[in-house]
Amino acid sequence: LGVIAPTELTEFARREAEEDMLLMSGVSPDSTAFDSPVQILRRRLPWLATGLIGSAVAATVIGSFEDTLATAAILASFIPVVMATAGNAGMQAASVSLQEIASVPEDARFAATLPGRVLRELSGALLNGGVLVSAVGLIVLAVSLVFPIDRSFWLGATVAISMTCVVLIASLMGTVMPFALRALGRDPAAATGIFILGANDVFGVLIYFTVATLLYF
Repeated sequence: LGVIAPTELTEFARREAEEDMLLMSGVSPDSTAFDSPVQILRRRLPWLATGLIGSAVAATVIGSFEDTLATAAILASFIPVVMATAGNAGMQAASVSLQEIASVPEDARFAATLPGRVLRELSGALLNGGVLVSAVGLIVLAVSLVFPIDRSFWLGATVAISMTCVVLIASLMGTVMPFALRALGRDPAAATGIFILGANDVFGVLIYFTVATLLYF
């Protein structure tokens, strides 16, 4: 109707995009490039502390499997692989969910489309997991030809099963969490970044060592 100028709409869209980008990076939406050191402390420390809590929980999980690591130290080599894969898979799924939320009107029934969305993500995650574990299996096999690795087949199987489970769970969390936050009246962008990465780190190492305990030993 001409009440709001196109330039104002563009500015509003830009601000919303910047806010989501900052939230996804684990930074307060109020942050700017001109923040003073005190403002940087106040606006970033809570997010860093949240990430520290997640890392501490993940470290506690790893520490609870100290005997397992002492018996087979090579398992520690794949901890970063599992954690990074979990975090990346969760971030990818969450980013796509945020894109869908941004493109659908406020009154749309997300509950009606969510089951299909979850099914597609899990199917894609299963395919991605299959490709990744095949690559990891080949790497373990190649390394075992050069350096002696105890029970190399079962080590590869442990990593493969763990990564498949991790990718599935991380994709599920990344898909559902933004919609859950939206239903609770929170900004869905807060589901990504430190929160998703921290949660997936914990689940990733827990699944990895559980599978290693059951399968590798």
